[in-house]
Parts: sequence; C-alpha cells; structure tokens
Amino acid sequence: MIPGPTILMVIAQGLNHGPKSVLPLIMGTGLGNLLAMSLSFIGLGALMSASAVMFGALKWLGAAYLVYLGIGYWRAPVESLRLESGLMDAREVFRDSFIVTALNPKSIVFFVMLLPLFIDDSHPVLVQMMIMSVSFIVVSGLTVLIYGVFSSYIHDKLKSPLTRKWLNRTGGSLLMGAGALTAMMQR
Repeated sequence: MIPGPTILMVIAQGLNHGPKSVLPLIMGTGLGNLLAMSLSFIGLGALMSASAVMFGALKWLGAAYLVYLGIGYWRAPVESLRLESGLMDAREVFRDSFIVTALNPKSIVFFVMLLPLFIDDSHPVLVQMMIMSVSFIVVSGLTVLIYGVFSSYIHDKLKSPLTRKWLNRTGGSLLMGAGALTAMMQR
C-alpha cells in the first residue's frame, strides 16, 4: 500500500484519464509483477542482488522511463486528456504500467529476498511459487484498483483547465521524483 513508482503512475493516470484507465492499469501492473516474480524465481533477482552492474542497469533503465513519463505529463497540454478525447487508448496505459512495474529493481530484489522465506521444502516448490505469485498479483491488483478508483473519482471532480494543467504537472513531477529516487536507490 505504500506508494512507490507504480502507484505514483497509477495515481497520475487516474487523475488524468479517469475511470477508463483503471482496468488497463490493473492488467499492466499485474503482468509487470508476474514478469518480475518470474525473473526472480529463475534467478535474475539473485543475480541482481550479487551484481552491482546488473542492478544498476535495471535501476537506471527504470528511472529513465519514469522521468520520460513524468516529462510527458508535465508538457501535456490540457486538451490532451487522452482517453477522454480518444487520442490515447488502453494499450498505452497498459504498456506504461507494465514497463514501470516490470523495471522496478526494488520489486525483483523484494521477491528474491521475501518469497523464499515462505517456501516449505517438504511441499512442491512450484505449486507454492504459483500460489504466492497469484496471491501477490491479487493483492497488488486490489491496491491498484483502490488508488486508481480514488484518483478517477478526483478526476471527475476537477474539470477546470487550470486545475487539469496543475494535475498534469503534479503527476509529472511525482513520476520524475520517483525516477530520481529510483536512480538514487542503493543495492
């Protein structure tokens, strides 16, 4: 529930694009988390934990994408409320949420460090990993739903162009800040 880069992006999308953005956000973050967990399970997370170069590369890639999204929000003209005007489709919302979630190095390391603590060697490991993955994706999806619906609710209440301009800039600033924090993250 603590807002990280993915949740900040969800809030920005919900504020700017309303309720139509919530389902693609849930699907994108779910698939991004599934990819991060899968990579952790096959050993990429352990490799990242051991390799400063690998961790740094993923960290900078994720940070750069967050800053890129933030600049896009900051510079967006008010009339580009893209889902409402038909200029943005759900695929872009899905893509952005997937990339931000999948490139979050903190998530991959989190999965490597936390999930093995709950593996019981006396039971089939694959089944346990699948149960944990589905459980995490469901909880993550509910979290995205809560933040997305709340942000969408606020979106519907704030219709003035000046307010929209500052929402774009605030969302963009939050994403760029998340990119900066990601860049400063230590191993």
